Amino acid sequence: MERADRIIIQHLHDNLFSIDKLCQTLAVSRMTLHRKIKTHSGKNTSEYIRSFRMNRAQQLLKGTDLSIKEVSFWVGFSDQGYFSKMFFKEFGVQPRKYR
Repeated sequence: MERADRIIIQHLHDNLFSIDKLCQTLAVSRMTLHRKIKTHSGKNTSEYIRSFRMNRAQQLLKGTDLSIKEVSFWVGFSDQGYFSKMFFKEFGVQPRKYR
């Protein structure tokens, strides 16, 4: 799992980074990856990657002067509206109110 976490962090800004790319990099099947992540975190693979993105976004919103749009792009979201929706889903607060 540590290796998977490192790979996710390395590709956090890449909005095209996918579960398939993660599987290829780790040389595991999609099902194997899903089982390991589910056992480790209780989340499916998509939720797990999104949580990484959201936690990094949370850090950037608190620790930098980057705009919400810049933060959303930095953590791999090409659509700021979708980023805000997912941030609210993860933390229960809009990114603009989080600051």
